[in-house]
Amino acid sequence: MTLMPMTLPGMDSPIEMLVACHQKVRHFARLSSKLDAHLETTGADGSAQEAARNILRYFDTAGPLHHQDEEEDLFPALRAAAALLGDTPTAQALCGAIAEVQAEHAVLDTLWDEVRAWLERVEQGHSNPAPSGVEIFAVQYPMHAGREEAEIYIHARLLTEPQLARIGRRMSERRGLRCDASDPPVAGA
Repeated sequence: MTLMPMTLPGMDSPIEMLVACHQKVRHFARLSSKLDAHLETTGADGSAQEAARNILRYFDTAGPLHHQDEEEDLFPALRAAAALLGDTPTAQALCGAIAEVQAEHAVLDTLWDEVRAWLERVEQGHSNPAPSGVEIFAVQYPMHAGREEAEIYIHARLLTEPQLARIGRRMSERRGLRCDASDPPVAGA
């Protein structure tokens, strides 16, 4: 159950950053399903406990930040851009997709609560079988990410450079990073 390190683009490319986060979402959601299979054959060994810890860390920290990035910054900017398009099929599809994926966030949060409780037990060395929500989580979260990319992120071309820069700054601030135009992001500064 080894984890491959993943690097992310900078906050100056907020859409690329969100897509890169989706790669991690896919990785850790699938890892939760693999962990269940691992527990059946090997039990809650050190590797399983580490995998559980890593999944917990990602979805407890990065997951909520990612949803905030979308709901507080990206989606409002895209809705405003769609409003400028008027009552067009593109604007209608974009606003409809945003509303639907926001509703999916609540469903995914509920699934996460079930998965989280199981992962905490695994992290403590228990080999309890996964609840039914784990398989649903492992499938639904990657599907959700794909939908956001195909139906929403593709419309980021409607945003101006200053809008994208603002979204990137807000993402940096949310993570405790300082971003000046001449400096790379510095954690804790």
